[in-house]
Amino acid sequence: MRAGLGKTNIRDTIKKREHIGISFDEIEAAVKRHMHVPNFCVLDSLSNHPSTHDIFKGKDIALILCNVHEHGHTSGINHWVSLLKTGNARKFWFFDSLGNTIQGIQLRVSNGKQSLTNWARQYKIVNSLEKLQSWAGHLQTCGMHQVVRILHKNLDPGHYIRWLKSAGMKPDMAVAYMTYLDLLK
Repeated sequence: MRAGLGKTNIRDTIKKREHIGISFDEIEAAVKRHMHVPNFCVLDSLSNHPSTHDIFKGKDIALILCNVHEHGHTSGINHWVSLLKTGNARKFWFFDSLGNTIQGIQLRVSNGKQSLTNWARQYKIVNSLEKLQSWAGHLQTCGMHQVVRILHKNLDPGHYIRWLKSAGMKPDMAVAYMTYLDLLK
């Protein structure tokens, strides 16, 4: 073993990356490189009754940063979720790597407003209900899950989940590998 390399291998590198949240700039670089340009928005900044335009700003993908609130205050914990247009103006796919519905995430992170819930009442929302992200060890892979989901936005929610699980490893590890390798480009 060469001096200074220690026992590090690619799996250990990826496991470390699972604990580092992906930044807005990294997400933007990864998805734009593949010709996907989502509208980035902060859930707290949406009005209580947003329009589809407020959420998507003319794009096919909305990547939404949720600030987790505890006891009426922002906790400093953030979580990424997304909405994808399906080609049907009345139907959207909602993806949360923790498996929450659009109403469920709104309840968990809410600052009292019900922006997404109010908007969703007007449409058919297909939620990805499978929990793909682990809370174990405080993994911070939600942004990585969103990058991979956006890059495979044409897969319906069920097909996407089957595709991701076909990697033969935990979903957090799979998205960390894919995102890490893409960011090295």
